[in-house]
Amino acid sequence: MQFERPLLVAALLLALFVGGAGYVVHQYQYVDATETTQGTVLTAQVDEYTRVGGIHLTGNTAYDANLTYAYTVGGERFVSHAVFAGPYTSLGNGRHTASIVNRYREGGSVTVHYAPNDPSSSFVVARYGFVPGFLAMALALFLAADFLTPGSRWLRATWRFLTDRSGSRRRRRDDEWNDPDGLREPADTTAQSSVDSGYVTGRLEWGVWAGASAGTLALVALYRHLSAPPYSRLAWVVALVALAAPLIRAGLVYRDRS
Repeated sequence: MQFERPLLVAALLLALFVGGAGYVVHQYQYVDATETTQGTVLTAQVDEYTRVGGIHLTGNTAYDANLTYAYTVGGERFVSHAVFAGPYTSLGNGRHTASIVNRYREGGSVTVHYAPNDPSSSFVVARYGFVPGFLAMALALFLAADFLTPGSRWLRATWRFLTDRSGSRRRRRDDEWNDPDGLREPADTTAQSSVDSGYVTGRLEWGVWAGASAGTLALVALYRHLSAPPYSRLAWVVALVALAAPLIRAGLVYRDRS
């Protein structure tokens, strides 16, 4: 399969963006459809634990806002530990976690958001997850800009590395054909050169990157608008990358072309 097939790449990037958008919409619909009632705080404390395995950008120590509360809907009593509107209770920053727990006192009142069709599903802080929805959309924008324009070619270089390795394996399997002349044939670089030159050049390529940066910043702003604090630190990192990426790319392109 040749990587220069733009429709395939466009379909993959579109799927990444639409998938991320779908996740954000699903979370918004869940939060927007909830109703509220008053509950009673049973426990409120910060739990510290060590994460084992994998790579954690915020370190191995994590903190959970261990909040337990009871509430009644339609005469039925429910007890829940859910703090956020999704599986995002764990925070790497103990100060942020403590700021949540310190809002509540044992025996005090708490506003509980619950799903009308499933009152056992609840939360108290409408904090959205930046991952995976918003991050997927931001990645799709920058990968699209990288694919469409010349210069950085991260997406093309990665695919070329993978396909070259696959091609090498195929050649080893076909050694029994005993065709050394065929193996020594020079590769046709015309198509590859066309791909490396990008599909959008000149002033339009800077417009593409400006659009990707503006779109990413808009996604971070949307996340900031929808979500309750504490906000994901990854969102601020992505915003900084959105501001810096076009400048870094301009420097690299200028260096390569000078």
